[in-house]
Amino acid sequence: MKAWSSLQLGLLKLLLSTLELAARHFANMSTITDSRTDGRLRDGLWIKRIPSVYSPTQIVQWLSKIDYPKKDLSEDDVSTFETSLENLCLLIRLQVVRFPFENTPMHYTRHRIMDISPEAIFQRLVVEGKGCYCFGLNRLFFEMIRGLGYRVLRFRKN
Repeated sequence: MKAWSSLQLGLLKLLLSTLELAARHFANMSTITDSRTDGRLRDGLWIKRIPSVYSPTQIVQWLSKIDYPKKDLSEDDVSTFETSLENLCLLIRLQVVRFPFENTPMHYTRHRIMDISPEAIFQRLVVEGKGCYCFGLNRLFFEMIRGLGYRVLRFRKN
């Protein structure tokens, strides 16, 4: 296992404490609806369900790679995955621990390019077990939780 720098440990602690605060906040809300069926934000905006670019087989591979506690996962488990805040917090922690932030191809290859297409990200992270920089790590996580049934909203600057 790789040694963690003090900066990485500090960022992980900050992320986990933020998730803990969010969990306490949501636990105190009295009108939480089922996120798998509703998809509404507090102000009435609706987040529609959009399929992931990754297949159920790839999502199962990712869950296995990040050491999700449930063993012997199948494609059926993907369609019935419990989209709870607790599971989301666990998935974030497992993703952060498994895949390092890394940008060596940007510096130590002749072409100085890192492909962040969905296929290349999956190959690099899940299949080869390497790291990526923020765009790749976040894109992989975004698409994986979308494939598990979470309603994910991407903000774009106009």
